[in-house]
Amino acid sequence: MILKPLPLLLLFGAFFVACDDPADDDDNNDDLPGLDTDANQDDEYDGESPIVSNVDAWCYVVTQGASAWYWSVTATAEDPQGTDTLVSGSGSTVTVYAGPNEVYTQNMACTDDGDCLTSWPMDSSGMRCDASTASDYVFEVVIADEDDNVSEAATSAGRRGTDASG
Repeated sequence: MILKPLPLLLLFGAFFVACDDPADDDDNNDDLPGLDTDANQDDEYDGESPIVSNVDAWCYVVTQGASAWYWSVTATAEDPQGTDTLVSGSGSTVTVYAGPNEVYTQNMACTDDGDCLTSWPMDSSGMRCDASTASDYVFEVVIADEDDNVSEAATSAGRRGTDASG
């Protein structure tokens, strides 16, 4: 009996397709609630959104007048349309997490040079500021531009600083 190569190739090809491992698919299980299988994969940059870097978050005490504790967050942002298109306020925010829990959100202001910052008194957020708890907070910065393009989140752990400059 002589077997022709084409039918064998088709038969084994169909076998390998049918035995494809679904775990290799990028979008496998995306329909399961609460499961984002692509969460840790880098998406391709869209070329339009701002890019955030150099996030720093610290708490410090103001000693002039009545003593008070403050949190400050700074970041650097670049935008393909120019840093003068970065939005201050709504759309440009820092969100603070303690473990998986969101504990505070604050708008950020950005200069035309791409320097973004915000500050708030500890009392308004309830976030403790001491050497042992400052690093328990994760600060997630997102910056928008006037075309409604939004950056990927950039993060930093909190720290205890010495003054308003860090």
